[in-house]
Amino acid sequence: MGCASSNGVVYIENEEGLLRQPPDRPGVITPQWVTREMKRGGVDIEIDDVIVEQITSANIDNEQRGDGGGISGSRILRLRLVYTSGTRKKLPNGADTLVLKWTSFRHVPPMPITLRIAQVILFKVDQANLFRTEHFFMRDVRDVHKWGVKTAKTYSTAKQEGKNPSDIARLACDSRANLITMALMEDIGKYKTPAPPFAPVSRNKAAAALRNVARLHKSTWGKMGKFKTDLVDIYGNKGFATSHTGLNGLKGTGAHKKKKNFAKSNAPENLVKKWNVGILKTDKGIQAIARAASNPILLQAFKDLQANWSTVYPNLGNDTPQCMVHGDFHHWNNLYGETDDDVMLIDWQYFGCGRVSYELLYFFNAGIDFTTVEDDVKLLQEYYNSLVEGVNPPQITFGELLLDFRYAIIDACVTMCLSLGERTMGVSYTVSDYMKFAQDPKQRDFAVGGMMLSGRMFDRLVGLFTYYGGVTEMLKDAHGARQVPPFHIEEAVGRETV
Repeated sequence: MGCASSNGVVYIENEEGLLRQPPDRPGVITPQWVTREMKRGGVDIEIDDVIVEQITSANIDNEQRGDGGGISGSRILRLRLVYTSGTRKKLPNGADTLVLKWTSFRHVPPMPITLRIAQVILFKVDQANLFRTEHFFMRDVRDVHKWGVKTAKTYSTAKQEGKNPSDIARLACDSRANLITMALMEDIGKYKTPAPPFAPVSRNKAAAALRNVARLHKSTWGKMGKFKTDLVDIYGNKGFATSHTGLNGLKGTGAHKKKKNFAKSNAPENLVKKWNVGILKTDKGIQAIARAASNPILLQAFKDLQANWSTVYPNLGNDTPQCMVHGDFHHWNNLYGETDDDVMLIDWQYFGCGRVSYELLYFFNAGIDFTTVEDDVKLLQEYYNSLVEGVNPPQITFGELLLDFRYAIIDACVTMCLSLGERTMGVSYTVSDYMKFAQDPKQRDFAVGGMMLSGRMFDRLVGLFTYYGGVTEMLKDAHGARQVPPFHIEEAVGRETV
């Protein structure tokens, strides 16, 4: 099945061109296969040979990993095209490389059995839906470049479903669970990650990424029905913002009950007691939580939240979607060219309907150290200016955006406080539990980063609480005019960013 795109590329879903064996095995990728698949995608090239190269990724300590697919298990390879004849046709932009992203539940990359079991148990069918969702995005969401969103072009896609998928079949790498997805894409290798995962990114780069994602939000605001499928719903974006620790966060009715009864919880005291122990430890995850837990204002902020919980709680957890969101919007899914403004957004496995406040909060906590309330507002203004450019009346006021952002911060901080300070859903998140979880290298990358994210999240709660003098003042316009904070926005935005 093929369908023409607005930028001239034809997106193909076919099984004839699907690679059923790992593409990094000798002889699987051939010049004939590349030529045929590119022609399916509307690009007429001829090559004499193709060289398959690994694409490496870095962890939080900037150590090289042997794949570019992260914890999801995708294989991401660079295909270097060899033109030995001067008459051979080349890619339209003169490039001599492509990128292949390939996933198979039967042929998983080497990993410890404990990680494989955890992957199957924690992700279950959701992980399969991640690959289906990305396939849907690459095949059907064809106007994204037209909207001004910069991302890699896809030339051809293919997917094959397993006949009878189950957790046992997946664990055994049984052919019945063999979902395969494949995409042949533009190589954007000249674009680089701005920093190791969860390390702070410059504010100029952050502003460019926010402007880019705002174009996605603006172009789909209130138009989610066009993309509605069984897969694309309110997806991982809120979960990442509130419970992305590498641990199984608050889920289910029991967890929601705990959040509703937060006013009576001893989680804030337990959080400080359990985690204010590791300042001198070298583990970055423990350092992030320990530093936040050692701030006496954090406990004050949680106590003030508990005192005003009957007013605050009804405004939390708004799941009403506003637009399509990227869903996994952090700075190492934003690749940069030679200038800070040249940014590419990649990795669309969590594409879905959602609220922009959680998309933005995840980005802020994943890669922007909290400095001041004003600095956060400056970046939010950059996003907002791009969101409402050419839109009259605007979809949302800036005051409403700020308020939603603050409620998202509270939602995330309370969720994490319960996760780290109580026995939540049968799991006690303590320092020793965390260290056990972080023994495997990939699990550790995930866990350490999540803890760093949580530390920044707590910093933002402390900053707002200190700036406004309490939760009531911080949210005083929740039921009224929803005005901007008491300082001059344009003046703050006008100051040069770092």
